[in-house]
Amino acid sequence: MIPSGVNFLAQPAAGGDTPPVAHGASTTTEATSTAKSVAEEVRNPTTSQESHSSATERGEPGSGGPNVIYDWTVRIHFKSHELGQSFSVLIFLGDVPDDPSQWMKAPSYVGSHVAFVSSAAEQYGNSQSDTVSEGFVHLNSALARRSGLPSFEPHVVSPYLRENLHWRIKAVDRSAVSLDQLPSLEVTVASTPMTKPPGSIFPVAGRPQYHHHITHGRQGGARHAQA
Repeated sequence: MIPSGVNFLAQPAAGGDTPPVAHGASTTTEATSTAKSVAEEVRNPTTSQESHSSATERGEPGSGGPNVIYDWTVRIHFKSHELGQSFSVLIFLGDVPDDPSQWMKAPSYVGSHVAFVSSAAEQYGNSQSDTVSEGFVHLNSALARRSGLPSFEPHVVSPYLRENLHWRIKAVDRSAVSLDQLPSLEVTVASTPMTKPPGSIFPVAGRPQYHHHITHGRQGGARHAQA
């Protein structure tokens, strides 16, 4: 099984651009705590409690594998004022309940990105009509908990996400919003290699790689099949 300690608090590599923490994802305190737990686990591995594939992916001494793990995120991008009201885009891994009141209680719910729209926005005319909002939802914890996959390697995770990643829109009144009412919505997936240099406490983020094929061809998915 893949390790459950994820969502690293990392040091960006020179020239790299790491996706920021998502709305609805871990707070800074939680992320710091998680990162410390992962760092401690790497310093003092308990091989009897982890599979060989997990050790190999992290590059533990003697594993013979690269010292890298992939951090998976969903990027959510849309025009904030397109609906004329506040709303949320919710991300799921697995089945989504039909009842929107159950969405955030569902085991498949991962996180969300919220658009806060002022009720007085109309007085500004078209000045805010093209305002773009962008957020990120981290997937590693949900993947470790729900997928049963042996690693975070792209060739392993991509097919699973293609089949199980879903998204919904929820209005401020908690009702469901049809995806075609937000034509600017684009949900894409990225994986960022996290490398732990010898002697370092925290891993260093590499350059994110987008996997547009995972959501391309679906309402609100990637505009193009290739990044």
